[in-house]
Amino acid sequence: MKNFILLFFVFFVFKVQGQTYTIKISYDASSDGCHAARYNWDFLGDNNSIDSFNSGGNSMNISSTKTYPNVPNYKKFKFHSITSCTPLRAVEGCESNDTLTVTSKKLLTGNYLGFGGCNGGGEVSYFKPNVTIRNLNTAAPNEICAGAQLDLAAFPAGFPGEAYHWQYSKDNQATWIDIPLTINGIPTNDIATTTVYMQQILGDSHTNYIGKQIYFRLGYGQTRNFTDALAITYMACAPVIESIVYKAPKCNGDAISQFDVTFDRPLKTELSEDIYIIKMKDVDNGIERNERQNITSIGTTPPYTYSFTNLDALEKGRTYRIVYQTRITDPADPSKKILKGFIESTQTFTYNEPPPLTFGLEGNNPICHNDTISITITANGGSGEYYYYSIDGGNPIRFTDKTKVSSSIVNGAVTEIRTGSQKIDLATSTKLEYDIIVTDGNNCIEKKISP
Repeated sequence: MKNFILLFFVFFVFKVQGQTYTIKISYDASSDGCHAARYNWDFLGDNNSIDSFNSGGNSMNISSTKTYPNVPNYKKFKFHSITSCTPLRAVEGCESNDTLTVTSKKLLTGNYLGFGGCNGGGEVSYFKPNVTIRNLNTAAPNEICAGAQLDLAAFPAGFPGEAYHWQYSKDNQATWIDIPLTINGIPTNDIATTTVYMQQILGDSHTNYIGKQIYFRLGYGQTRNFTDALAITYMACAPVIESIVYKAPKCNGDAISQFDVTFDRPLKTELSEDIYIIKMKDVDNGIERNERQNITSIGTTPPYTYSFTNLDALEKGRTYRIVYQTRITDPADPSKKILKGFIESTQTFTYNEPPPLTFGLEGNNPICHNDTISITITANGGSGEYYYYSIDGGNPIRFTDKTKVSSSIVNGAVTEIRTGSQKIDLATSTKLEYDIIVTDGNNCIEKKISP
């Protein structure tokens, strides 16, 4: 008796977990204009009969829909129809005998299966897998921290992949967007269990949705939902960057003079919150630089700012964003800390520095004893206008001619070309050697050259 009960229970569980479809068939037929009419159809799945309908005569008038809530997981579905009409008048009659087959995969994606005969037709007007979805994070099923992995699963498994077509909505279900089929080469759609990060689907503007509900479902388009929507609130779980203040070097080779990151709130001391890691990440190649760890304070009154100092060199012309992650005390074990929100900033900055300032001298020897010589200073690079110091250290004198600025494209990037020249006369009656210093608008200097 015990063995019988056990076997029955196993069989019952299997039936509950089996894959089934809910299908609706809409059909209509009329014998108007027919002395005699015939209207028959059979609906099959993998050649197994699901239902059939037969009617006829000269008073037929049919318009109906049938619903089948537990159709097995067949691979193909078929309509076989036979219709005929013997007309009232002396005109040629009509007969049709048709068979149409469509795979379940195509029906899931919205393909049509139906027929039209002499006096009516029929179609699959609704085709839906009987599935449900849930967040596999049972500890916090209704929210997700920035940077945390979101695992969504559909039940039961075993349908064609097209049944597990994941969509999300970020505007309170007004519009639905397909999750990409792959992200970074990893399958993320048309699978029973998908793993995504909110920033991957929301994009660079993901911080605009912090504190808001993002909805998930299975289905296609805007109106063909297979499941109810699952609402998950997107949480920062960390201070959010509001601004980046970056001042580029004034001279080539100089350090960045200021780099401040300002957040929307202070660190929560009651949670022993700190910034576990913060760094700069190249938005194109992902290379990370200037990592800092264990930041315990960003101020207790606005602005809540962390300032980078002693920065390593960045690559000219590259664009970076700030990435960081916080920690808090583990509520389950106060002796430990756990990682929380991992955020990539919406704001970016592009590292630029002026081209190096260089200059050269060109002149002729004097023709006569104690004669003057003319020297031409040619400067390149730097910023702003060019200056030279009056001989042997006087006040800077601006080049008479305005700096010429042009540009060229090198490897797809626009490069600025700056050049200027100045002619000066040097006396040789009292001195044969002079020191000349050239600077630019930021007072950058290259070197001293003796003519």
